[in-house]
Amino acid sequence: LKGDTLAILSLLKSQGLARLLASPTLVTMSGQEASFRVGGEFPVPVTDKDGGTTVQYKQYGITLRFTPYVVGEETITLEVNPEVSEPDWSLGTASGGVAVPGVTTRTGYTTLQLKDGQSFVMAGLLKDECHLVLNKVPFLGDIPILGTLFTSKEFQHNETELVVVVTPHLVRPLNREEVGPLPGENLARDVSDIDFFLLNRSNLESPEYSGKIGFAR
Repeated sequence: LKGDTLAILSLLKSQGLARLLASPTLVTMSGQEASFRVGGEFPVPVTDKDGGTTVQYKQYGITLRFTPYVVGEETITLEVNPEVSEPDWSLGTASGGVAVPGVTTRTGYTTLQLKDGQSFVMAGLLKDECHLVLNKVPFLGDIPILGTLFTSKEFQHNETELVVVVTPHLVRPLNREEVGPLPGENLARDVSDIDFFLLNRSNLESPEYSGKIGFAR
């Protein structure tokens, strides 16, 4: 992934033209699927065979599933499957006498090979919306024929695109003697009760929280 691509994404974010939806760190084993979802659920009433009504919840949001395979010393094969879903009242129906929205879904799938620490960008999950906004002066806009003089129509066109950036890392186990100190473990502990409770002094050193990416490199 060229630095120019990340720079463009950062610039769009700083100008309010893009926003970061999630920045998760997932850990899995070779050949095992990992996933995360950012979104919510909405209730759907369902009538059973006995005439009773139960409530089921349908999920929506952004879901990313991936399955890594370690095929070499520093080579990772990734199967990536992003999905974007959201409620859509234009596809809605009635369930148990209650209006329930439908769900629109956009999905993608790709398989690729990357070296440890390399990144890739997956785009193309587009959403194109067009709305008609009707504005009118109260009462005057409802007058037949003359009401059009106090009414305005505006078409709003919105287009969004989901961009997924994935950076895989190989995580290796450590022996007990190789494990470094935990964040804050090097803080001073010889603080007296008078200093701590009465004088509000802790005499603590500035902790160092920086470290390598992942659990162990």
